[in-house]
Amino acid sequence: MFVAGASSSGYQLFSREMLVQLRDVKANERLQEIGRRWVALSDDEKRHWNRRKDAMWVQYRKDLAKFIKVRRRCVDCLLRYDTIRDAILTCARKPT
Repeated sequence: MFVAGASSSGYQLFSREMLVQLRDVKANERLQEIGRRWVALSDDEKRHWNRRKDAMWVQYRKDLAKFIKVRRRCVDCLLRYDTIRDAILTCARKPT
């Protein structure tokens, strides 16, 4: 399942952030550089990225539960906004 803003692994989250930092690196070399940097991380640093990923998923599940509870009829809000949090905060429909 794809979730905007949430990653399925610590490596994926790390990669997404590194892609932003490595804009000056040639496109065909970016992923190789990200892989090298990931391998160079200590186990503690990798755990840090995995914990961040876990925290993002916890927040996503909370936001989704709130969205479903408060905005049952507003399924199309998910399509209009980049994140569930944006949909919750800006959706104009009244809760059911």
